[in-house]
Amino acid sequence: MQPTTPRALHDVFAAAIRAVTPTDTHESTARWNHRPELRELEIGDAALRDFYLVATPGAPSDEIIAPEAYAYRLDIVTSYAGVPSTEIDYIVDADARDLWDAFEALYSPTTPGLYSVEPIGSNEIEDPTGTPTYTHAFRVVYARTH
Repeated sequence: MQPTTPRALHDVFAAAIRAVTPTDTHESTARWNHRPELRELEIGDAALRDFYLVATPGAPSDEIIAPEAYAYRLDIVTSYAGVPSTEIDYIVDADARDLWDAFEALYSPTTPGLYSVEPIGSNEIEDPTGTPTYTHAFRVVYARTH
């Protein structure tokens, strides 16, 4: 398996997420918008499905036979601004599935070095501005570049 880096995977994941068409009928016209600057700001001014990515430092993995197999946690921090509380659970659930479907299409050889992306879960996180914000978490396994 050809090796890769978390930086290269970041770009692949951001592009794949931006290409996702939401399947939930409520607010399906709100597209995914990568806004990395939100990591430094409060997410309060974000629109529905504005997101940024957080990759935790990786660790060796024995899941694949590769000289440098690594795994890390990828969090997709997502704004659900303006979504009614009666709809948010369903939209977050559908979005999590849409993301996983998009990632399943990325495995090597489509994305060299990417072995698997498995969902960990989606959790609400506190935003100081009160904007509904969730993190969609995935475990990424890849062949690491030396």
